Amino acid sequence: MRRFSSSLLLLGLIGAFAITGCAQNPHLSGGRLYRSQKIYDKAQRELELAVQQEPKNPLAHLELGMVYAEIGETKKAGQEFDKAVELDPKTQKDVDANRKHYWVEHFNAGIRLSNEEQNFAEAAKEFEKAIDLDSKDVRAYTNLAFCLRKTGQPDRALALFQKALTLNPTDVNARKNLAASYLDMARGEAKERRFLDAIVLYEKALGLDTTLVETQFELANAYSEAALAESIAVAKTQYYDKAVALYNRVLERTPDNIDATFNLGTAYLAMDKLDEALPFLQKAVNLDPKAFDFHYRLGRAYARAGSDEMAVAEIVMSKALQRGTAQTDLDAWFNTDTMKSRYPDVTAQNKVMENNGKPEQVYTYEESGGTVEVWFYWTKGIGVYFVNGTAPAVNKVEFSPVASQ
Repeated sequence: MRRFSSSLLLLGLIGAFAITGCAQNPHLSGGRLYRSQKIYDKAQRELELAVQQEPKNPLAHLELGMVYAEIGETKKAGQEFDKAVELDPKTQKDVDANRKHYWVEHFNAGIRLSNEEQNFAEAAKEFEKAIDLDSKDVRAYTNLAFCLRKTGQPDRALALFQKALTLNPTDVNARKNLAASYLDMARGEAKERRFLDAIVLYEKALGLDTTLVETQFELANAYSEAALAESIAVAKTQYYDKAVALYNRVLERTPDNIDATFNLGTAYLAMDKLDEALPFLQKAVNLDPKAFDFHYRLGRAYARAGSDEMAVAEIVMSKALQRGTAQTDLDAWFNTDTMKSRYPDVTAQNKVMENNGKPEQVYTYEESGGTVEVWFYWTKGIGVYFVNGTAPAVNKVEFSPVASQ
């Protein structure tokens, strides 16, 4: 199913920006010097003392934030950057430049770990650090959520996708990934046969991404299953109506969708709308003549419509495909002496072969003490059956020809 995706590319790195301004505090001066020399343990000690002595000095907070970022203390770094801007809005430009520098480092590391190494657990840590540094950039949230899904943490992932969408309601990736998250949750509920709960989640997914044909299809299936389980007639009808509407929407976009075609015909049959059911069930058979359940359901529809002989013919096709024995040596099977050894009178079989030639496939099965023999002319779109060598009044079904393979 689907499919969380990151369309984000590696971002170009920028260098950390030097901070301008006077540094009267000796700890601040020392800390800046140690930072420039990349002696971060001493820089941290000096700058923490500078902040203690001058807690309202924005430059001290900014310098300390940079050191924290260098040593991987990203949460503290983000807090110090925020504090610097709070104390003096004029530092916003320097703060933004340095915050973005460190954000890009961790974001790119996360992208490499997830895309190239498939190490989603370590990638998640990098994206978390990016969020520590900038809690307003949705890209880190969507990528972190993606990694959490991959590491089996769907609830946390869902919350992050929701957060991303809150930060930027128009973000396409956030919407699609949140929709995919709801879709996965819906599938979990459907698998446990909690269809009403699944419906709620499918609806949420569809509300976020209306382009998902598979969501419409699976939601229609959930409504159909809910209808089957419903004992109250009004509710049952409502569920089927919703299922039918959704299957039709799917077929508008994918007209030859076999499963949607079959399921729509089945829903109409359950609603006792035979005029609507029969064309869709016949179309399903035409789309896949070798599907035994398609023939069976079409046979059921014919029976409900009062066409008993066609009903039997379709159900015979179904049984042959489902549990019949395929004859592997057709030359031997149609040897004149062999045919006569099976049945004293082979007039009916010879007549069919005079018109159509030998069938491409033959199945046999036993029922009620008799032998049912079914011939399939796949490339001609014909199925014919005999019972103990005798052809019933209606012993033929037709379907769309199957291309030879």
